[in-house]
Amino acid sequence: MTEEMRGALTPDQLVRARELDPVSGPEVEAGLREKDEIIRDPQHIAFVRSGGQTGADRAGLDAARDAGLPIRGWAPRGGRAEDFGEAPGVLALYPELVETPSDWFMQRTAWNVRDAHATLIVSPGGIEPASGTEATLEFANDYGRPVLVAEGPDEADRVWLWLCALGQGLTLNVAGPRASKSSSVYGVTYDLVSDLLRRDAAACE
Repeated sequence: MTEEMRGALTPDQLVRARELDPVSGPEVEAGLREKDEIIRDPQHIAFVRSGGQTGADRAGLDAARDAGLPIRGWAPRGGRAEDFGEAPGVLALYPELVETPSDWFMQRTAWNVRDAHATLIVSPGGIEPASGTEATLEFANDYGRPVLVAEGPDEADRVWLWLCALGQGLTLNVAGPRASKSSSVYGVTYDLVSDLLRRDAAACE
């Protein structure tokens, strides 16, 4: 049987496959540490993940940091964000994030949904059609990941009940509009995520 018949990758395909799904290196090591820490953590939210864009993304990361919770996330290559056009970009603010092979936003959006247990979308006024926020919702459905859309901290009880049903040790992806599309999204997302992180997991029982 030839290599082609066995489905072996060409050298170029192998290089590309390792770029998209690394088998070693800092990304894999971080994933293994995350796995161990999740198992030990009795809280509902063990990690907060986002892509570091302005607005909802950074509010989620900042709320987690201020609560002493570890953060994770994929960011576009070069740390690209709407207020950062050159490397290291947003990685200077959040060195815990890892660059995707692509310097555009869609791969980052998809991978953060894929690598989280659930995604919380905070979007005051609802989701804008044909936006990155709508793409987040679509990726969650495509990957079969739980997803909830909320408009702000007034919905904290509803979001908390949703989290309770999902279990403990969750990696929560926080997403929503960037700052240029919603001037209020940072504040409402920060307040909502902070509220959730202050709650005692035992309150679900």
